[in-house]
Amino acid sequence: MPFKTLILCFIAACLWHANSFAFGQTGHRVAGAIAEHHLSDEARKQISKILNHQSLAEASTYADQMRSNPAHFWQEVAGAYHYVTVPPGKSYQDVRPPKKGDAVTALAMFKKVLHDPSASLSEKQKALKFTVHIIADLHQPLHAGNGKDHGGNRVKVEFFWQPSNLHRV
Repeated sequence: MPFKTLILCFIAACLWHANSFAFGQTGHRVAGAIAEHHLSDEARKQISKILNHQSLAEASTYADQMRSNPAHFWQEVAGAYHYVTVPPGKSYQDVRPPKKGDAVTALAMFKKVLHDPSASLSEKQKALKFTVHIIADLHQPLHAGNGKDHGGNRVKVEFFWQPSNLHRV
């Protein structure tokens, strides 16, 4: 099955069941599990080859788990791939992606990796795991916004009598 069809199936599954999402690790795993139920046999086989029989639910949290990895990619590059910013009154087509990239540019980049026959298995694993993660992120309100509140990180709240921010809660 072509990668484009695989991604379209995953996006459709996410959109169809958007009300089922929670946030955080559980939300990502729910999104991955829902998507698996909508895959064709061929897509399931290709994903299994890339992920070495790991489920999409398990793979979906990889990008957040790797944030503590000290490698340059995880500390300096990957953070911008978790969200997209569009100012009020604009569409994504009206604005240029930031120099560091965003979720949309990351999806395009990872798509190329997955289509590249010369890409290594580890490159394809990272690309597919991150793609699953990004699709779920983009359905979470604080990962697609105007950028003024930094995804809710600048909105101070109290949670169980402890200071926090909206994104964390």
